[in-house]
Amino acid sequence: LSRATDFFKDWFIKTSSDELTVIDPYIDFQSLRIIGEMINKDPDVDVFIYTSVESNRKLKSEGCDDIAEGIERFWNDNIAKGSLPSITITFIKYGSDKGFPIHDRYIYTDSSMICPGSSLSGIGKRITTVSKQTDSQMQEALAKFLPIIEGKQRKFRDQKISSNSIMF
Repeated sequence: LSRATDFFKDWFIKTSSDELTVIDPYIDFQSLRIIGEMINKDPDVDVFIYTSVESNRKLKSEGCDDIAEGIERFWNDNIAKGSLPSITITFIKYGSDKGFPIHDRYIYTDSSMICPGSSLSGIGKRITTVSKQTDSQMQEALAKFLPIIEGKQRKFRDQKISSNSIMF
């Protein structure tokens, strides 16, 4: 786990960014620990997380009904006391089965992107390959999923996309 978090942290430092975006359908509290390490626990970094409604249920079952309160408590108890960054979590679903329209996982800043190979919740549990994307790979990926996460694409597989965000 430390090799992965060290890689993520080094990558983020090299980007010199004050924003981090994570697209991962399986976010949990342990994912926040990796994000905290990645941004060096910096409260001045804005973190944007796009995930599934299943993650919403999981976070509620692991913490409490108020996700923002649960995340703030987890951050203060396990990552850095009193220095929570600005975090926006958007739960996205489409169709009656409440699927997440993006299969791959992405972590990116304004200048760089990595594909972690698995969900952050699974880092360290199995062998996975993390890959840094070229500029053209980043642009290609952004072209595919930005319309979904920005709310410009209203349907996926002919089914309505909907989302709900919490900010704290």
